[in-house]
Amino acid sequence: MALEGIEGVPLIALMDSNLAEISTALPTFRSYTIPGDFHSILLWDPFYETEVDGIRLRDWVAALIAGDEIATVTCEECR
Repeated sequence: MALEGIEGVPLIALMDSNLAEISTALPTFRSYTIPGDFHSILLWDPFYETEVDGIRLRDWVAALIAGDEIATVTCEECR
């Protein structure tokens, strides 16, 4: 897959690198990575159904909005 001129590197590796860089610059940064090809999932029904490592995306976002402490959620099956 060619992405922004980068060939031969899996998208997940590029995402991991980018998320690590952001986390280094902003220690309180958290992310939730899901399997699939959704880009803007917040507008679609899967937002309410998606679950990674027993944590529903809907619940994770609600906790984020509430200001609760949350952890980064990473899709291991994406690797």
